[in-house]
Amino acid sequence: MGPAPLIDKTAVMVHILCGRNAMKGGAGAVTYRLLDGKVLDLSAVSEQEAAYVRKAVDAYRTGAGWVAMSHLVESPDNPWLRETHGVITRQVWDTPGFQALRDLEDRAGMRDGSLRTEPGFDPAEDPAADEWISTTVAAKMRGVTLGGLLGAIRRGDVLARPRHDGGTWREVSLRSLLAWQPNATRQAARKRVGAAKKG
Repeated sequence: MGPAPLIDKTAVMVHILCGRNAMKGGAGAVTYRLLDGKVLDLSAVSEQEAAYVRKAVDAYRTGAGWVAMSHLVESPDNPWLRETHGVITRQVWDTPGFQALRDLEDRAGMRDGSLRTEPGFDPAEDPAADEWISTTVAAKMRGVTLGGLLGAIRRGDVLARPRHDGGTWREVSLRSLLAWQPNATRQAARKRVGAAKKG
């Protein structure tokens, strides 16, 4: 696999200048970035689970330390631990919502010095912050074809959601877009096919 295409700086500036028009929030719009860079899709969690994640995120944002975050993760109110009576099973561990909670716990520990800081940890980063942009802007930003981007969405490599107007157009999670590593060979082939059709 070759190097990923460079991010189009012009498209990035367009996005920054138009950021106020980027859609945020809404149903199915929740993402979370782990310390290792993986972006989780939390759109499938229940309303109760989503509320608990928001509670943990709010606690982290207001400066909660490692002990306080650990209490939140291990609390009997944690919806992922309720049925297992506090036991963290493999099934619990594999759920995106629980992974987000444990990641918040780790971040809080690194921030207050309770845990060793991992490379790349930024205490100023908000792991639950995200923005949503059009597929057209997203494809230009990563220097790929629209078809290539839609393929990544179908594979789950890039997270997307329907636009608020309820139509068929979709918008893309900026966090997951920047974490995606396009296949240079596949993208080059798509561009050759597109050029041949125009010729």
